[in-house]
Amino acid sequence: MSEITGFTTDATAALPLYVLDREQFAAWKDGQPAATQAGLAAQGFTAGAFSTALLPGADGLAGAVIGAAWGSWPANCRPPNRR
Repeated sequence: MSEITGFTTDATAALPLYVLDREQFAAWKDGQPAATQAGLAAQGFTAGAFSTALLPGADGLAGAVIGAAWGSWPANCRPPNRR
């Protein structure tokens, strides 16, 4: 997974946005806290193309995840391991 940077000059209050395809999702999900896994299950998120889910945190929103279909993206827009 690649980190996307450059959207802001002050990341103090920034939250992570994960972009995953179905192949990446299971391993990523298994490494997340139980509350995150439960939140994803409650939202029915499976990383299908163009799907989204909000990630719960102790104080509210902890981030978000987007399901990607790398095959539909131009090669120069895909992460290096998906070109």
